Amino acid sequence: MPRVGSTSSGAPPIAIRMDFAKRLQDRLSDLGWNQSELARRMAPLLKESRIGRDNISKYVRGKVLPLPAALAAMAKVLDCEPNDLLPSRATSGVSKELSPMDVRDIGDGRVWLQINQAVDWDVALDVMRRIREGSKGGKGA
Repeated sequence: MPRVGSTSSGAPPIAIRMDFAKRLQDRLSDLGWNQSELARRMAPLLKESRIGRDNISKYVRGKVLPLPAALAAMAKVLDCEPNDLLPSRATSGVSKELSPMDVRDIGDGRVWLQINQAVDWDVALDVMRRIREGSKGGKGA
Protein backbone atom coordinates (compact mmCIF):
# COMPACT_ATOMS: atom_id res chain seq x y z
CA MET A 1 0.00 0.00 0.00
CA PRO A 2 1.43 3.45 -0.86
CA ARG A 3 2.30 5.67 2.04
CA VAL A 4 -0.63 7.96 2.78
CA GLY A 5 -0.01 11.51 1.67
CA SER A 6 2.78 10.65 -0.74
CA THR A 7 2.07 10.53 -4.44
CA SER A 8 4.25 10.31 -7.47
CA SER A 9 1.99 12.82 -9.23
CA GLY A 10 3.36 15.88 -7.49
CA ALA A 11 -0.17 16.99 -6.61
CA PRO A 12 -0.17 19.58 -3.82
CA PRO A 13 -1.06 18.13 -0.40
CA ILE A 14 -4.22 20.24 -0.14
CA ALA A 15 -5.48 18.82 -3.45
CA ILE A 16 -4.87 15.29 -2.22
CA ARG A 17 -6.62 15.94 1.10
CA MET A 18 -9.61 17.62 -0.57
CA ASP A 19 -9.93 14.80 -3.11
CA PHE A 20 -9.87 12.25 -0.30
CA ALA A 21 -12.39 14.30 1.73
CA LYS A 22 -14.84 14.45 -1.17
CA ARG A 23 -14.54 10.74 -1.91
CA LEU A 24 -15.06 9.90 1.77
CA GLN A 25 -18.06 12.21 2.16
CA ASP A 26 -19.63 10.84 -1.02
CA ARG A 27 -19.19 7.28 0.26
CA LEU A 28 -20.74 8.17 3.63
CA SER A 29 -23.68 9.85 1.90
CA ASP A 30 -24.21 6.84 -0.38
CA LEU A 31 -24.42 4.57 2.68
CA GLY A 32 -26.52 7.00 4.71
CA TRP A 33 -23.90 7.03 7.47
CA ASN A 34 -22.73 9.90 9.62
CA GLN A 35 -19.19 10.40 10.91
CA SER A 36 -19.95 8.72 14.23
CA GLU A 37 -21.23 5.59 12.49
CA LEU A 38 -18.03 5.31 10.46
CA ALA A 39 -15.88 5.72 13.59
CA ARG A 40 -17.97 3.14 15.48
CA ARG A 41 -17.57 0.57 12.69
CA MET A 42 -13.84 1.22 12.30
CA ALA A 43 -12.99 1.02 16.01
CA PRO A 44 -12.93 -2.81 16.34
CA LEU A 45 -10.48 -3.02 13.41
CA LEU A 46 -7.98 -0.62 15.00
CA LYS A 47 -6.57 -2.46 17.99
CA GLU A 48 -3.40 -0.32 18.26
CA SER A 49 -5.08 3.09 18.02
CA ARG A 50 -8.34 4.82 18.80
CA ILE A 51 -10.59 6.55 16.33
CA GLY A 52 -13.50 8.84 17.04
CA ARG A 53 -15.91 11.12 15.26
CA ASP A 54 -13.46 13.99 15.68
CA ASN A 55 -10.89 12.07 13.59
CA ILE A 56 -13.46 11.38 10.89
CA SER A 57 -14.45 15.06 10.91
CA LYS A 58 -10.85 16.07 10.19
CA TYR A 59 -10.75 13.64 7.25
CA VAL A 60 -14.09 14.85 5.83
CA ARG A 61 -12.97 18.49 6.09
CA GLY A 62 -9.70 17.74 4.29
CA LYS A 63 -7.58 18.76 7.28
CA VAL A 64 -5.58 15.52 7.52
CA LEU A 65 -5.25 12.14 5.88
CA PRO A 66 -5.65 8.90 7.81
CA LEU A 67 -2.65 6.78 8.69
CA PRO A 68 -2.33 3.54 6.67
CA ALA A 69 -4.01 1.36 9.33
CA ALA A 70 -6.97 3.75 9.60
CA LEU A 71 -7.26 3.99 5.81
CA ALA A 72 -7.32 0.19 5.53
CA ALA A 73 -9.98 -0.09 8.26
CA MET A 74 -12.02 2.68 6.66
CA ALA A 75 -11.93 1.02 3.25
CA LYS A 76 -12.92 -2.33 4.78
CA VAL A 77 -16.02 -0.97 6.55
CA LEU A 78 -16.95 1.15 3.51
CA ASP A 79 -16.63 -1.97 1.33
CA CYS A 80 -14.10 -0.46 -1.05
CA GLU A 81 -10.38 -0.43 -1.75
CA PRO A 82 -8.09 2.16 -0.14
CA ASN A 83 -7.30 3.50 -3.63
CA ASP A 84 -11.02 4.18 -4.15
CA LEU A 85 -10.70 6.75 -1.37
CA LEU A 86 -7.11 7.86 -1.89
CA PRO A 87 -5.75 7.13 -5.35
CA SER A 88 -1.97 7.03 -5.62
CA ARG A 89 -2.10 9.67 -8.37
CA ALA A 90 -4.48 12.33 -7.07
CA THR A 91 -4.28 15.04 -9.71
CA SER A 92 -7.24 14.47 -11.99
CA GLY A 93 -10.05 13.87 -9.52
CA VAL A 94 -9.75 16.86 -7.25
CA SER A 95 -12.99 18.33 -5.97
CA LYS A 96 -14.72 21.47 -7.20
CA GLU A 97 -12.94 23.46 -4.49
CA LEU A 98 -9.67 22.70 -6.28
CA SER A 99 -10.64 22.29 -9.90
CA PRO A 100 -7.74 22.51 -12.39
CA MET A 101 -8.67 26.09 -13.25
CA ASP A 102 -11.21 28.50 -11.85
CA VAL A 103 -12.01 31.98 -13.19
CA ARG A 104 -14.39 34.34 -11.38
CA ASP A 105 -15.42 37.80 -12.50
CA ILE A 106 -14.66 40.29 -9.71
CA GLY A 107 -15.82 43.37 -11.62
CA ASP A 108 -14.03 46.37 -13.13
CA GLY A 109 -12.81 44.20 -16.02
CA ARG A 110 -10.84 41.94 -13.68
CA VAL A 111 -11.05 38.25 -12.82
CA TRP A 112 -9.79 36.06 -10.00
CA LEU A 113 -7.73 33.26 -11.55
CA GLN A 114 -6.83 30.09 -9.66
CA ILE A 115 -4.76 27.34 -11.25
CA ASN A 116 -4.26 23.91 -9.64
CA GLN A 117 -2.60 21.95 -12.39
CA ALA A 118 0.79 20.43 -13.11
CA VAL A 119 2.51 22.25 -15.99
CA ASP A 120 6.02 22.44 -17.41
CA TRP A 121 8.35 25.06 -15.96
CA ASP A 122 8.35 27.18 -19.13
CA VAL A 123 4.54 27.41 -19.02
CA ALA A 124 4.51 28.25 -15.30
CA LEU A 125 7.15 30.97 -15.74
CA ASP A 126 5.27 32.46 -18.70
CA VAL A 127 1.99 32.56 -16.74
CA MET A 128 3.72 34.14 -13.72
CA ARG A 129 5.43 36.73 -15.96
CA ARG A 130 2.13 37.64 -17.60
CA ILE A 131 0.37 37.94 -14.25
CA ARG A 132 3.15 40.12 -12.87
CA GLU A 133 2.94 42.38 -15.94
CA GLY A 134 -0.85 42.54 -15.67
CA SER A 135 -0.75 43.51 -12.00
CA LYS A 136 1.60 46.41 -12.80
CA GLY A 137 -0.86 47.86 -15.25
CA GLY A 138 0.80 46.32 -18.31
CA LYS A 139 -0.85 44.02 -20.78
CA GLY A 140 -1.40 40.76 -18.95
CA ALA A 141 -2.64 37.43 -20.21
